[in-house]
Amino acid sequence: MDKQNYTLSGKEAQEIKKCYSHLEEELIRKAGAKILKRKRVLKHLKDLISAIYLYFVKELSFQRLSDVMSCKYGIVMSDTAWRKQILKAAPILWEEMKAIQEKTAVPRDKDRKVLKCSSVYAIDATDIPAQGGTTTARRIHTQFSLTEHRCTFAEVTDCHGGENLKRFSLKKGALYFADRAYGRTPQLAYALDQEAHFLIRIAPHQVKFFRDPECQDPFSFPDIFLEKTVFSTIVYFKREKKVYHVRILGRKLPEEKQAQAEKRVRRKANRNHRKASAQAIEASKWLILATSFPETKTFSVEKLCEQYRLRWQVELHFKKLKTLLRLRKFRRSSDLYQNAMSFLWLTLASWIALLQLRIFSLIHFFISDFYAFSLALHCFP
Repeated sequence: MDKQNYTLSGKEAQEIKKCYSHLEEELIRKAGAKILKRKRVLKHLKDLISAIYLYFVKELSFQRLSDVMSCKYGIVMSDTAWRKQILKAAPILWEEMKAIQEKTAVPRDKDRKVLKCSSVYAIDATDIPAQGGTTTARRIHTQFSLTEHRCTFAEVTDCHGGENLKRFSLKKGALYFADRAYGRTPQLAYALDQEAHFLIRIAPHQVKFFRDPECQDPFSFPDIFLEKTVFSTIVYFKREKKVYHVRILGRKLPEEKQAQAEKRVRRKANRNHRKASAQAIEASKWLILATSFPETKTFSVEKLCEQYRLRWQVELHFKKLKTLLRLRKFRRSSDLYQNAMSFLWLTLASWIALLQLRIFSLIHFFISDFYAFSLALHCFP
């Protein structure tokens, strides 16, 4: 079957429309009374969602949105009124969408377990700059479920909101993937205190480990780099007068990846007007992970390094939604506006993901991610 040229039959289109109508009715019932204050003019939440779609995805101004909604839907409101309505609706829609999604979302991979864990998450943050500059305007901290294929938690902060595991409520026994931004000893201590499993990439210059429980004999990464191409060992660190132990492991990257990694390190050092150290260059040629899993055959170095590749799903999630929902840069605006736009982005993304799951459960054939997202977007106008 050619998925690019595939068209839905009448029965399949009706099923999809039914799913959309059911979701819309549920959202209207839960959020409509909280959002719609100008009921004489804006009577249905569906019209507000259509306006949000036009403004957000089609990149209309509020003035242009006012003209379009007046001509297309017969809703006469000023651009200021539309601005107030959309900014007010954004956080409410996001909270109600989260509640609906928690109740109705079904894991795609019910029987799939990663490293004996049924709940698996990837944690990361994405930066969205403002127009006319390269600095971060808003940072969206995201917890993405790899078993349910959806965003289960998100927090919006300004550019000073650092990436930290403590922003998330870690579940006991669940597995979390994270990159080097989260590979610091306070965050490792937090994950161990929550009794969560983790697989977090670390950089040698960000952490200080010891070979002994008394934390007297420092652990040296350069010694490991010189001796082996694969390593796994237990190390210790102290946090707030409490000693923790964690397993660190590493595998040398393939030669072509090593050259790319070294080039990135040197380029970053040049941007900061400094010279890359020999240790930083050598460390860039390794995949170094910290984990709570013991050193057994089931949790071998090769196995854990291969499973860590699943973290890339959260990067693909950001890429898809930034492309399809066009949230690449914020317009010049206030913090209130930027927060609202972030919430709208998350709401539309959750809406599309939920529609996509329902479409998959009703239609028993493969639809590509791009086609499913495009199909969902066309439900809005």
